[in-house]
Amino acid sequence: MASYKQEHEKFVTGYNGTTFSEVTFVTGISCISCFVREAGVLLLFRLFQEGSRTSNFLWRFFLDFMVLVLPNILSVTLMSDYIMELFLGIIASCVMLYFVYMKTVASKSHLILRSEVNLSDKKTFVTNFRSIINICAAVGILAVDFPIFPRRFVKAETYGFGLMDTGVGFYVVSNAIVSPEARGKLPNLSLVVSLKKAVVSSVPLLVIGCARLATVKGIEYQEHVSEYGVHWNFFFTLAALKVMCTAVTCLVPANQSGPMGVLVLVLYQVVLSNFGGSNYLLTGSDGKGGRTGGFFDANREGIFTLPGYVAIYLFGVHLGCFIFKQRKSLREWLSAAVKIAVSALVFALFLMVCHLGVQPVSRRFANVTYVCWMMCASILMLLECLLADIAVTFMKSVMHRPFEDSQSQQFVKVKKENSPDNRPVTRSRAKEMSSSGNSLEKIGATLDKNGREEKLAKSSQPSFCLLEAVTYNSLLFFLLANVMTGIVNLSVPTLNTGSHVAVAIVIAYMGVLCLVISVLRVKNISTKFW
Repeated sequence: MASYKQEHEKFVTGYNGTTFSEVTFVTGISCISCFVREAGVLLLFRLFQEGSRTSNFLWRFFLDFMVLVLPNILSVTLMSDYIMELFLGIIASCVMLYFVYMKTVASKSHLILRSEVNLSDKKTFVTNFRSIINICAAVGILAVDFPIFPRRFVKAETYGFGLMDTGVGFYVVSNAIVSPEARGKLPNLSLVVSLKKAVVSSVPLLVIGCARLATVKGIEYQEHVSEYGVHWNFFFTLAALKVMCTAVTCLVPANQSGPMGVLVLVLYQVVLSNFGGSNYLLTGSDGKGGRTGGFFDANREGIFTLPGYVAIYLFGVHLGCFIFKQRKSLREWLSAAVKIAVSALVFALFLMVCHLGVQPVSRRFANVTYVCWMMCASILMLLECLLADIAVTFMKSVMHRPFEDSQSQQFVKVKKENSPDNRPVTRSRAKEMSSSGNSLEKIGATLDKNGREEKLAKSSQPSFCLLEAVTYNSLLFFLLANVMTGIVNLSVPTLNTGSHVAVAIVIAYMGVLCLVISVLRVKNISTKFW
Protein backbone atom coordinates (compact mmCIF):
# COMPACT_ATOMS: atom_id res chain seq x y z
CA MET A 1 0.00 0.00 0.00
CA ALA A 2 1.37 3.41 -1.00
CA SER A 3 2.23 5.91 1.71
CA TYR A 4 0.46 9.29 1.95
CA LYS A 5 3.65 10.95 0.63
CA GLN A 6 3.62 8.73 -2.46
CA GLU A 7 -0.08 9.34 -3.01
CA HIS A 8 0.49 13.08 -2.77
CA GLU A 9 3.37 13.00 -5.26
CA LYS A 10 1.23 10.97 -7.65
CA PHE A 11 -1.59 13.50 -7.17
CA VAL A 12 0.50 16.35 -8.63
CA THR A 13 2.38 14.49 -11.39
CA GLY A 14 1.63 13.04 -14.81
CA TYR A 15 -0.64 15.75 -16.28
CA ASN A 16 -0.71 17.47 -19.67
CA GLY A 17 -1.96 20.96 -18.83
CA THR A 18 -4.79 22.95 -20.33
CA THR A 19 -5.04 25.47 -23.21
CA PHE A 20 -3.15 28.68 -23.83
CA SER A 21 -6.38 30.71 -23.83
CA GLU A 22 -7.61 29.35 -20.49
CA VAL A 23 -4.32 30.19 -18.78
CA THR A 24 -4.50 33.66 -20.32
CA PHE A 25 -7.98 34.26 -18.93
CA VAL A 26 -7.04 33.00 -15.45
CA THR A 27 -3.97 35.25 -15.23
CA GLY A 28 -5.96 38.15 -16.67
CA ILE A 29 -8.61 38.03 -13.96
CA SER A 30 -6.31 39.50 -11.32
CA CYS A 31 -4.94 42.12 -13.72
CA ILE A 32 -8.30 43.58 -14.68
CA SER A 33 -9.35 43.39 -11.04
CA CYS A 34 -6.79 46.15 -10.43
CA PHE A 35 -9.08 48.56 -12.25
CA VAL A 36 -12.10 47.44 -10.21
CA ARG A 37 -10.12 48.07 -7.05
CA GLU A 38 -8.87 51.54 -8.05
CA ALA A 39 -12.17 52.67 -9.56
CA GLY A 40 -14.04 51.37 -6.53
CA VAL A 41 -11.82 53.34 -4.17
CA LEU A 42 -12.26 56.51 -6.21
CA LEU A 43 -16.02 56.07 -6.29
CA LEU A 44 -16.20 55.40 -2.56
CA PHE A 45 -14.12 58.48 -1.92
CA ARG A 46 -16.50 60.48 -4.07
CA LEU A 47 -19.50 59.20 -2.12
CA PHE A 48 -17.80 59.75 1.25
CA GLN A 49 -16.05 63.07 0.75
CA GLU A 50 -14.54 63.05 4.21
CA GLY A 51 -12.62 59.89 3.27
CA SER A 52 -13.01 58.37 6.73
CA ARG A 53 -14.16 54.98 5.51
CA THR A 54 -11.82 54.75 2.54
CA SER A 55 -8.77 55.67 4.62
CA ASN A 56 -9.45 53.14 7.38
CA PHE A 57 -6.85 50.36 7.24
CA LEU A 58 -9.13 47.40 7.95
CA TRP A 59 -11.79 48.67 5.56
CA ARG A 60 -9.22 49.16 2.81
CA PHE A 61 -7.61 45.79 3.50
CA PHE A 62 -10.98 44.04 3.28
CA LEU A 63 -11.78 45.83 0.02
CA ASP A 64 -8.42 44.93 -1.50
CA PHE A 65 -8.66 41.30 -0.42
CA MET A 66 -12.18 40.86 -1.78
CA VAL A 67 -11.35 42.46 -5.13
CA LEU A 68 -7.75 41.37 -5.73
CA VAL A 69 -7.34 38.02 -3.97
CA LEU A 70 -10.75 36.35 -3.74
CA PRO A 71 -11.42 36.27 -7.53
CA ASN A 72 -8.07 34.58 -8.00
CA ILE A 73 -8.92 31.92 -5.41
CA LEU A 74 -12.35 31.30 -6.94
CA SER A 75 -10.94 31.06 -10.47
CA VAL A 76 -8.84 28.00 -9.55
CA THR A 77 -11.37 26.37 -7.21
CA LEU A 78 -15.15 26.74 -7.14
CA MET A 79 -15.43 28.71 -10.40
CA SER A 80 -12.73 26.91 -12.37
CA ASP A 81 -15.36 25.66 -14.85
CA TYR A 82 -16.67 29.20 -15.38
CA ILE A 83 -13.43 31.06 -16.14
CA MET A 84 -14.84 32.91 -19.13
CA GLU A 85 -17.97 33.97 -17.25
CA LEU A 86 -15.87 35.23 -14.33
CA PHE A 87 -13.54 37.10 -16.66
CA LEU A 88 -16.40 38.76 -18.55
CA GLY A 89 -18.15 39.56 -15.27
CA ILE A 90 -15.11 41.49 -14.04
CA ILE A 91 -14.84 43.25 -17.40
CA ALA A 92 -18.50 44.29 -17.08
CA SER A 93 -17.77 45.58 -13.57
CA CYS A 94 -14.92 47.67 -14.95
CA VAL A 95 -17.14 49.24 -17.60
CA MET A 96 -19.93 49.90 -15.11
CA LEU A 97 -17.62 51.50 -12.54
CA TYR A 98 -16.01 53.68 -15.18
CA PHE A 99 -19.29 55.07 -16.51
CA VAL A 100 -20.82 55.50 -13.05
CA TYR A 101 -17.76 57.41 -11.92
CA MET A 102 -17.60 59.59 -15.02
CA LYS A 103 -21.31 60.34 -14.81
CA THR A 104 -20.95 61.24 -11.14
CA VAL A 105 -17.84 63.39 -11.46
CA ALA A 106 -17.30 64.58 -14.98
CA SER A 107 -19.07 66.93 -17.33
CA LYS A 108 -19.01 66.36 -21.07
CA SER A 109 -15.97 68.59 -21.47
CA HIS A 110 -14.01 66.25 -19.21
CA LEU A 111 -14.40 63.35 -21.60
CA ILE A 112 -11.75 64.76 -23.95
CA LEU A 113 -8.40 63.06 -23.38
CA ARG A 114 -6.16 65.39 -21.42
CA SER A 115 -2.80 65.14 -23.12
CA GLU A 116 -1.00 66.85 -20.23
CA VAL A 117 -1.90 64.09 -17.75
CA ASN A 118 0.90 61.62 -17.07
CA LEU A 119 1.12 58.31 -15.23
CA SER A 120 2.76 58.16 -11.85
CA ASP A 121 6.56 58.10 -11.83
CA LYS A 122 6.25 54.97 -9.70
CA LYS A 123 4.86 53.04 -12.70
CA THR A 124 1.97 51.66 -10.68
CA PHE A 125 1.10 49.13 -13.37
CA VAL A 126 4.53 47.51 -12.98
CA THR A 127 4.02 47.24 -9.21
CA ASN A 128 0.60 45.70 -9.79
CA PHE A 129 1.98 43.21 -12.30
CA ARG A 130 4.73 42.04 -9.95
CA SER A 131 2.38 41.78 -6.97
CA ILE A 132 -0.23 39.83 -8.93
CA ILE A 133 2.42 37.26 -9.83
CA ASN A 134 3.23 36.82 -6.14
CA ILE A 135 -0.43 36.53 -5.15
CA CYS A 136 -1.21 34.03 -7.91
CA ALA A 137 1.80 31.94 -6.92
CA ALA A 138 0.85 32.01 -3.24
CA VAL A 139 -2.68 30.85 -4.03
CA GLY A 140 -1.49 28.15 -6.42
CA ILE A 141 1.17 26.48 -4.25
CA LEU A 142 -1.42 25.63 -1.59
CA ALA A 143 -4.57 25.19 -3.67
CA VAL A 144 -2.83 22.63 -5.91
CA ASP A 145 -2.72 20.18 -2.99
CA PHE A 146 -6.54 20.03 -2.75
CA PRO A 147 -8.83 18.01 -5.05
CA ILE A 148 -10.86 21.18 -5.73
CA PHE A 149 -7.90 22.51 -7.75
CA PRO A 150 -8.41 21.32 -11.37
CA ARG A 151 -5.79 18.81 -12.43
CA ARG A 152 -5.52 20.51 -15.82
CA PHE A 153 -3.98 23.51 -14.03
CA VAL A 154 -1.23 21.41 -12.45
CA LYS A 155 2.29 21.55 -13.90
CA ALA A 156 2.51 19.57 -17.10
CA GLU A 157 4.82 16.58 -16.73
CA THR A 158 6.68 17.12 -20.01
CA TYR A 159 4.65 19.04 -22.60
CA GLY A 160 1.63 21.28 -22.16
CA PHE A 161 0.22 24.61 -20.97
CA GLY A 162 -0.05 24.08 -17.22
CA LEU A 163 -1.14 27.08 -15.17
CA MET A 164 1.41 26.18 -12.49
CA ASP A 165 4.12 26.12 -15.17
CA THR A 166 3.94 29.91 -15.45
CA GLY A 167 5.29 30.66 -11.97
CA VAL A 168 9.04 30.58 -12.51
CA GLY A 169 8.78 32.25 -15.92
CA PHE A 170 6.69 35.11 -14.55
CA TYR A 171 9.11 35.60 -11.67
CA VAL A 172 12.06 35.89 -14.05
CA VAL A 173 10.24 38.46 -16.21
CA SER A 174 9.08 40.49 -13.19
CA ASN A 175 12.64 40.69 -11.86
CA ALA A 176 14.07 41.56 -15.26
CA ILE A 177 11.80 44.50 -16.07
CA VAL A 178 12.76 46.35 -12.86
CA SER A 179 16.44 45.37 -12.94
CA PRO A 180 19.09 48.14 -12.82
CA GLU A 181 19.91 47.36 -16.45
CA ALA A 182 16.31 47.95 -17.55
CA ARG A 183 15.97 51.19 -15.57
CA GLY A 184 19.30 52.57 -16.77
CA LYS A 185 20.79 52.52 -13.28
CA LEU A 186 23.52 49.97 -13.82
CA PRO A 187 26.73 51.24 -12.13
CA ASN A 188 29.84 51.45 -14.28
CA LEU A 189 31.71 48.54 -12.69
CA SER A 190 34.08 45.93 -14.03
CA LEU A 191 32.88 42.42 -14.76
CA VAL A 192 34.69 41.00 -11.72
CA VAL A 193 33.23 43.55 -9.32
CA SER A 194 29.74 43.15 -10.78
CA LEU A 195 29.91 39.38 -10.45
CA LYS A 196 31.09 39.71 -6.86
CA LYS A 197 28.13 41.96 -6.02
CA ALA A 198 25.76 39.54 -7.78
CA VAL A 199 27.09 36.60 -5.78
CA VAL A 200 26.71 38.52 -2.51
CA SER A 201 23.15 39.61 -3.35
CA SER A 202 22.21 36.03 -4.26
CA VAL A 203 23.32 34.66 -0.87
CA PRO A 204 19.85 35.08 0.74
CA LEU A 205 18.33 33.04 -2.10
CA LEU A 206 20.95 30.33 -1.64
CA VAL A 207 20.32 30.25 2.11
CA ILE A 208 16.56 29.95 1.59
CA GLY A 209 17.10 27.27 -1.05
CA CYS A 210 19.35 25.26 1.28
CA ALA A 211 16.86 25.66 4.14
CA ARG A 212 14.05 24.40 1.92
CA LEU A 213 16.14 21.45 0.75
CA ALA A 214 17.04 20.46 4.32
CA THR A 215 13.44 20.81 5.49
CA VAL A 216 11.96 18.80 2.61
CA LYS A 217 14.46 15.99 3.04
CA GLY A 218 14.27 16.10 6.82
CA ILE A 219 10.51 15.69 7.16
CA GLU A 220 10.07 13.62 3.98
CA TYR A 221 7.82 16.24 2.42
CA GLN A 222 6.27 15.38 -0.95
CA GLU A 223 8.42 16.27 -3.98
CA HIS A 224 7.90 16.61 -7.72
CA VAL A 225 11.37 15.44 -8.79
CA SER A 226 10.95 16.08 -12.52
CA GLU A 227 10.27 19.76 -11.78
CA TYR A 228 13.84 20.77 -10.90
CA GLY A 229 15.60 17.56 -9.81
CA VAL A 230 16.50 15.80 -6.59
CA HIS A 231 18.27 18.69 -4.82
CA TRP A 232 17.55 21.75 -6.96
CA ASN A 233 14.66 24.15 -6.33
CA PHE A 234 13.19 27.47 -7.41
CA PHE A 235 15.47 29.56 -5.16
CA PHE A 236 18.63 27.99 -6.59
CA THR A 237 17.38 28.83 -10.08
CA LEU A 238 16.88 32.49 -9.16
CA ALA A 239 20.30 32.69 -7.51
CA ALA A 240 22.06 31.11 -10.50
CA LEU A 241 20.21 33.40 -12.92
CA LYS A 242 21.25 36.48 -10.97
CA VAL A 243 24.93 35.66 -11.43
CA MET A 244 24.65 34.44 -15.03
CA CYS A 245 22.52 37.38 -16.19
CA THR A 246 24.84 39.86 -14.48
CA ALA A 247 27.73 38.46 -16.52
CA VAL A 248 25.77 38.73 -19.76
CA THR A 249 24.43 42.25 -19.14
CA CYS A 250 27.93 43.48 -18.25
CA LEU A 251 29.11 42.43 -21.70
CA VAL A 252 26.01 43.43 -23.68
CA PRO A 253 24.30 46.87 -23.56
CA ALA A 254 20.78 46.81 -22.13
CA ASN A 255 19.24 47.98 -25.41
CA GLN A 256 20.82 44.95 -27.12
CA SER A 257 19.56 42.42 -24.58
CA GLY A 258 16.68 41.42 -26.84
CA PRO A 259 18.88 40.31 -29.78
CA MET A 260 21.22 38.62 -27.30
CA GLY A 261 18.22 36.75 -25.88
CA VAL A 262 17.36 35.53 -29.38
CA LEU A 263 20.93 34.26 -29.85
CA VAL A 264 20.97 32.42 -26.52
CA LEU A 265 17.55 30.90 -27.19
CA VAL A 266 18.40 29.72 -30.72
CA LEU A 267 21.64 28.08 -29.57
CA TYR A 268 19.89 26.41 -26.65
CA GLN A 269 17.08 25.08 -28.84
CA VAL A 270 19.63 23.69 -31.30
CA VAL A 271 21.17 21.72 -28.42
CA LEU A 272 17.72 20.47 -27.39
CA SER A 273 16.60 19.48 -30.88
CA ASN A 274 19.80 18.40 -32.64
CA PHE A 275 22.27 17.31 -29.98
CA GLY A 276 20.13 15.10 -27.76
CA GLY A 277 19.35 17.67 -25.10
CA SER A 278 15.64 16.85 -24.90
CA ASN A 279 16.30 13.13 -24.80
CA TYR A 280 18.84 13.55 -22.00
CA LEU A 281 16.40 15.60 -19.90
CA LEU A 282 13.80 12.86 -20.26
CA THR A 283 15.90 9.73 -19.85
CA GLY A 284 19.03 10.82 -17.99
CA SER A 285 22.53 9.41 -18.42
CA ASP A 286 21.37 5.81 -18.01
CA GLY A 287 18.71 6.15 -20.70
CA LYS A 288 15.99 4.98 -18.29
CA GLY A 289 15.12 8.22 -16.51
CA GLY A 290 17.38 7.48 -13.55
CA ARG A 291 19.35 10.04 -11.57
CA THR A 292 22.45 8.09 -10.59
CA GLY A 293 25.01 9.89 -12.78
CA GLY A 294 26.09 12.48 -10.22
CA PHE A 295 24.86 15.88 -9.08
CA PHE A 296 24.29 17.25 -12.59
CA ASP A 297 22.34 14.20 -13.68
CA ALA A 298 20.24 14.20 -10.49
CA ASN A 299 19.29 17.84 -11.03
CA ARG A 300 19.36 18.04 -14.83
CA GLU A 301 16.03 19.90 -15.18
CA GLY A 302 17.10 22.66 -12.81
CA ILE A 303 20.62 23.10 -14.21
CA PHE A 304 20.27 22.28 -17.91
CA THR A 305 17.30 24.63 -18.46
CA LEU A 306 19.08 27.76 -17.15
CA PRO A 307 19.84 29.10 -20.69
CA GLY A 308 16.10 29.19 -21.40
CA TYR A 309 15.52 31.33 -18.33
CA VAL A 310 18.51 33.53 -19.23
CA ALA A 311 16.77 34.22 -22.55
CA ILE A 312 13.56 35.12 -20.72
CA TYR A 313 15.52 37.48 -18.46
CA LEU A 314 17.20 39.20 -21.43
CA PHE A 315 13.85 39.68 -23.17
CA GLY A 316 12.49 41.06 -19.88
CA VAL A 317 15.35 43.57 -19.64
CA HIS A 318 14.62 44.73 -23.18
CA LEU A 319 10.95 45.12 -22.28
CA GLY A 320 11.87 47.03 -19.12
CA CYS A 321 14.03 49.46 -21.12
CA PHE A 322 10.98 50.28 -23.22
CA ILE A 323 8.65 50.63 -20.22
CA PHE A 324 10.95 52.98 -18.33
CA LYS A 325 11.43 55.38 -21.22
CA GLN A 326 10.44 58.92 -20.29
CA ARG A 327 6.85 59.72 -21.29
CA LYS A 328 4.94 62.87 -20.43
CA SER A 329 1.34 62.25 -21.44
CA LEU A 330 -1.42 59.71 -21.59
CA ARG A 331 -1.29 59.93 -25.36
CA GLU A 332 2.31 58.72 -25.32
CA TRP A 333 1.38 55.90 -22.94
CA LEU A 334 -1.47 54.84 -25.20
CA SER A 335 1.00 54.70 -28.07
CA ALA A 336 3.29 52.60 -25.87
CA ALA A 337 0.36 50.28 -25.05
CA VAL A 338 -0.20 49.69 -28.78
CA LYS A 339 3.47 48.76 -29.24
CA ILE A 340 3.32 46.43 -26.22
CA ALA A 341 0.23 44.78 -27.71
CA VAL A 342 2.06 44.30 -31.02
CA SER A 343 5.00 42.66 -29.22
CA ALA A 344 2.57 40.27 -27.48
CA LEU A 345 1.12 39.39 -30.87
CA VAL A 346 4.60 38.74 -32.28
CA PHE A 347 5.46 36.37 -29.44
CA ALA A 348 2.07 34.67 -29.85
CA LEU A 349 2.77 34.04 -33.54
CA PHE A 350 6.21 32.62 -32.75
CA LEU A 351 4.59 30.52 -30.03
CA MET A 352 2.19 28.91 -32.51
CA VAL A 353 4.87 28.34 -35.14
CA CYS A 354 7.34 26.82 -32.67
CA HIS A 355 4.69 24.75 -30.89
CA LEU A 356 3.64 23.14 -34.18
CA GLY A 357 6.92 23.13 -36.09
CA VAL A 358 9.81 22.99 -33.59
CA GLN A 359 8.81 21.45 -30.27
CA PRO A 360 5.67 21.55 -28.11
CA VAL A 361 5.73 23.94 -25.17
CA SER A 362 7.63 22.46 -22.22
CA ARG A 363 8.44 24.03 -18.88
CA ARG A 364 10.57 20.97 -18.14
CA PHE A 365 12.85 21.88 -21.08
CA ALA A 366 12.41 25.70 -20.90
CA ASN A 367 12.49 25.46 -24.69
CA VAL A 368 11.91 28.14 -27.32
CA THR A 369 8.15 27.57 -27.24
CA TYR A 370 8.02 27.93 -23.45
CA VAL A 371 10.05 31.16 -23.63
CA CYS A 372 7.67 32.60 -26.25
CA TRP A 373 4.70 31.57 -24.11
CA MET A 374 6.12 33.21 -20.98
CA MET A 375 6.91 36.43 -22.81
CA CYS A 376 3.51 36.54 -24.51
CA ALA A 377 1.64 35.85 -21.26
CA SER A 378 3.75 38.34 -19.27
CA ILE A 379 3.31 41.08 -21.85
CA LEU A 380 -0.46 40.54 -21.94
CA MET A 381 -0.61 40.85 -18.13
CA LEU A 382 1.50 44.02 -18.25
CA LEU A 383 -0.73 45.41 -20.99
CA GLU A 384 -3.86 44.77 -18.93
CA CYS A 385 -2.30 46.45 -15.89
CA LEU A 386 -1.14 49.39 -18.04
CA LEU A 387 -4.58 49.95 -19.59
CA ALA A 388 -6.12 49.83 -16.11
CA ASP A 389 -3.56 52.39 -14.89
CA ILE A 390 -4.24 54.67 -17.87
CA ALA A 391 -8.00 54.58 -17.21
CA VAL A 392 -7.56 55.22 -13.49
CA THR A 393 -5.11 58.07 -14.11
CA PHE A 394 -7.60 59.72 -16.43
CA MET A 395 -10.36 59.31 -13.85
CA LYS A 396 -8.17 60.90 -11.17
CA SER A 397 -7.32 63.80 -13.47
CA VAL A 398 -11.02 64.45 -13.97
CA MET A 399 -11.53 64.36 -10.21
CA HIS A 400 -8.80 66.91 -9.62
CA ARG A 401 -9.88 69.23 -12.42
CA PRO A 402 -11.73 72.35 -11.20
CA PHE A 403 -15.49 71.79 -11.33
CA GLU A 404 -17.15 73.63 -14.17
CA ASP A 405 -20.13 74.81 -12.24
CA SER A 406 -21.00 78.38 -11.34
CA GLN A 407 -19.03 78.21 -8.11
CA SER A 408 -15.80 77.10 -9.79
CA GLN A 409 -16.30 79.64 -12.57
CA GLN A 410 -16.57 82.32 -9.93
CA PHE A 411 -13.40 80.96 -8.32
CA VAL A 412 -11.52 81.17 -11.62
CA LYS A 413 -12.78 84.71 -12.07
CA VAL A 414 -11.64 85.71 -8.59
CA LYS A 415 -8.27 84.06 -9.12
CA LYS A 416 -7.73 85.96 -12.38
CA GLU A 417 -8.75 89.22 -10.76
CA ASN A 418 -6.47 88.77 -7.79
CA SER A 419 -3.56 87.02 -9.48
CA PRO A 420 -3.09 88.60 -12.90
CA ASP A 421 0.35 87.02 -13.29
CA ASN A 422 -1.27 83.58 -12.82
CA ARG A 423 1.01 82.71 -9.91
CA PRO A 424 -0.40 80.40 -7.20
CA VAL A 425 -2.27 82.20 -4.44
CA THR A 426 -0.40 81.35 -1.24
CA ARG A 427 -0.34 83.08 2.17
CA SER A 428 2.65 85.16 1.15
CA ARG A 429 0.89 86.09 -2.09
CA ALA A 430 -2.17 87.01 -0.10
CA LYS A 431 -0.22 89.69 1.76
CA GLU A 432 1.09 91.01 -1.54
CA MET A 433 -2.42 91.04 -3.01
CA SER A 434 -3.84 92.72 0.08
CA SER A 435 -1.29 95.52 -0.07
CA SER A 436 -2.37 96.21 -3.65
CA GLY A 437 -5.96 96.87 -2.53
CA ASN A 438 -7.66 93.55 -3.25
CA SER A 439 -10.69 92.45 -1.26
CA LEU A 440 -9.90 90.35 1.82
CA GLU A 441 -13.08 88.34 1.17
CA LYS A 442 -11.91 87.45 -2.31
CA ILE A 443 -8.45 86.53 -1.04
CA GLY A 444 -9.93 84.34 1.68
CA ALA A 445 -12.24 82.59 -0.77
CA THR A 446 -9.33 81.93 -3.09
CA LEU A 447 -7.19 80.51 -0.28
CA ASP A 448 -10.03 78.31 0.96
CA LYS A 449 -10.65 76.96 -2.53
CA ASN A 450 -6.95 76.23 -3.03
CA GLY A 451 -6.84 74.47 0.34
CA ARG A 452 -9.86 72.32 -0.47
CA GLU A 453 -8.39 71.31 -3.84
CA GLU A 454 -5.03 70.47 -2.26
CA LYS A 455 -6.75 68.46 0.49
CA LEU A 456 -8.86 66.65 -2.09
CA ALA A 457 -5.81 65.74 -4.16
CA LYS A 458 -3.91 64.42 -1.16
CA SER A 459 -6.77 62.54 0.43
CA SER A 460 -7.75 60.87 -2.84
CA GLN A 461 -4.38 59.12 -2.92
CA PRO A 462 -4.77 55.92 -0.88
CA SER A 463 -2.49 55.54 2.11
CA PHE A 464 -2.57 51.76 1.79
CA CYS A 465 -2.65 49.30 -1.09
CA LEU A 466 -2.27 45.54 -0.78
CA LEU A 467 -0.45 45.28 -4.11
CA GLU A 468 2.13 47.84 -3.06
CA ALA A 469 2.55 46.07 0.28
CA VAL A 470 3.27 42.74 -1.43
CA THR A 471 5.95 44.30 -3.64
CA TYR A 472 7.49 46.11 -0.65
CA ASN A 473 8.39 42.75 0.95
CA SER A 474 8.02 40.40 -2.02
CA LEU A 475 10.64 37.82 -1.02
CA LEU A 476 9.26 37.61 2.52
CA PHE A 477 5.74 37.25 1.10
CA PHE A 478 6.75 34.29 -1.05
CA LEU A 479 8.83 32.75 1.74
CA LEU A 480 5.94 32.99 4.21
CA ALA A 481 3.63 31.48 1.60
CA ASN A 482 5.94 28.47 1.29
CA VAL A 483 6.24 28.06 5.06
CA MET A 484 2.49 28.35 5.63
CA THR A 485 1.82 25.92 2.76
CA GLY A 486 4.07 23.38 4.46
CA ILE A 487 2.32 23.90 7.80
CA VAL A 488 -1.10 23.37 6.23
CA ASN A 489 0.04 20.22 4.42
CA LEU A 490 1.51 18.79 7.61
CA SER A 491 -1.62 19.63 9.60
CA VAL A 492 -4.41 18.80 7.16
CA PRO A 493 -4.93 15.70 4.96
CA THR A 494 -5.41 17.86 1.88
CA LEU A 495 -6.11 14.91 -0.43
CA ASN A 496 -9.22 14.04 1.57
CA THR A 497 -10.52 17.56 2.15
CA GLY A 498 -13.92 18.58 0.75
CA SER A 499 -14.30 21.44 -1.71
CA HIS A 500 -15.83 24.07 0.56
CA VAL A 501 -13.49 23.32 3.45
CA ALA A 502 -10.52 23.51 1.07
CA VAL A 503 -11.63 26.91 -0.23
CA ALA A 504 -12.13 28.16 3.33
CA ILE A 505 -8.60 27.03 4.23
CA VAL A 506 -7.08 28.76 1.20
CA ILE A 507 -9.01 31.98 1.96
CA ALA A 508 -7.89 31.92 5.61
CA TYR A 509 -4.29 31.20 4.58
CA MET A 510 -4.25 34.09 2.09
CA GLY A 511 -5.99 36.35 4.60
CA VAL A 512 -3.32 35.78 7.25
CA LEU A 513 -0.50 36.06 4.71
CA CYS A 514 -1.81 39.32 3.22
CA LEU A 515 -2.60 40.80 6.64
CA VAL A 516 0.94 40.18 7.91
CA ILE A 517 2.52 41.72 4.83
CA SER A 518 0.09 44.67 4.97
CA VAL A 519 0.84 45.47 8.60
CA LEU A 520 4.56 45.45 7.81
CA ARG A 521 3.96 47.93 4.99
CA VAL A 522 1.84 50.26 7.08
CA LYS A 523 4.63 50.32 9.66
CA ASN A 524 7.23 50.80 6.89
CA ILE A 525 9.13 47.66 7.91
CA SER A 526 11.24 46.27 5.09
CA THR A 527 12.91 42.87 5.42
CA LYS A 528 15.40 43.49 2.62
CA PHE A 529 18.76 44.03 4.30
CA TRP A 530 21.23 43.16 1.53
